[in-house]
Amino acid sequence: KGSLALAHNGNLVNADRIKRRLEEDGSIFQTTSDTEVIAHLIARSRASSLVGSELIVDDVPWEKLNEECGVFGIFQHDEAPQLSYYGIHALQHRGQESAGIVASDGECLTYHRGMGLVTEAFAKGQLDSIKGTMAIGHVRYSTTGASRIENAQPLLFKFAKGSLALAHNGNLVNADRIKRRLEEDGSIFQTTSDTEVIAHL
Repeated sequence: KGSLALAHNGNLVNADRIKRRLEEDGSIFQTTSDTEVIAHLIARSRASSLVGSELIVDDVPWEKLNEECGVFGIFQHDEAPQLSYYGIHALQHRGQESAGIVASDGECLTYHRGMGLVTEAFAKGQLDSIKGTMAIGHVRYSTTGASRIENAQPLLFKFAKGSLALAHNGNLVNADRIKRRLEEDGSIFQTTSDTEVIAHL
């Protein structure tokens, strides 16, 4: 039904098992990359006789083939916030729930976070208020914590020895257990994101 060009960033965690099932069903692979596994799944989903195949529906439904956040950083540049904006815009495919940028001039942190796409989060000129020569940006696809503004990153923290801005991609697998122990020790959490657990540590 045509040609397909495919570029992929990340890991298909059960690629080996899916590949074996595809090979048993007659598929031939030219590479050892899990990207080719995705290509075979796309090709099969486009074949009308195979739409809804158990091979595709199994435990890797298409809505689960998502990326998990994008993080961008820049250091010692006069236009760090603006370049971070373009950086997270280029990483938009990795997260569409929220976007944010924190910048520093070496003394103060300025930031903005908003829900939605990068262009939506910064739709009203908020980028102009972010100043500094170093910056981090983040686009979020939530794997832990609800899709709410308090979970948008980078997260900003103030403590006795200064301020901290933190952006994180991935999962802290024992976050719940660590969070309970921190709370028992007096820590207070403002978000449901495991990124805040890292900050407390």
